[in-house]
Amino acid sequence: MEGWEALVEGTGAAFYQRLLADDALVVLPMGVLSKEQTVAAFEQATPWGEYRMEDVRCTALPRGGILTYRATARRPGAPAYVAWMTSAYVDEGGGWRMVLHQQTPVETTTG
Repeated sequence: MEGWEALVEGTGAAFYQRLLADDALVVLPMGVLSKEQTVAAFEQATPWGEYRMEDVRCTALPRGGILTYRATARRPGAPAYVAWMTSAYVDEGGGWRMVLHQQTPVETTTG
């Protein structure tokens, strides 16, 4: 939820610069981004106006965890973006770092 709050506040680039592991990958419908590419994209992105997380599931792993949920987000004046999202985290001893994030858009008939 902290990540989404940063994306709404327009501070997503700084937040994910800290959260993403150096070798993290972000898998989006348009391709795979490195940490540097992801942070650069957030620097250019219009902040989200609102978001909702549903069907949140957490799976514990040795030294890590996986978070999966359905997100519905909307930027001002734009239709809703709905996707299943999965993020994998590892405990690097000094805190949690995201190593992988993946999005699968959900087709919707309403905006």
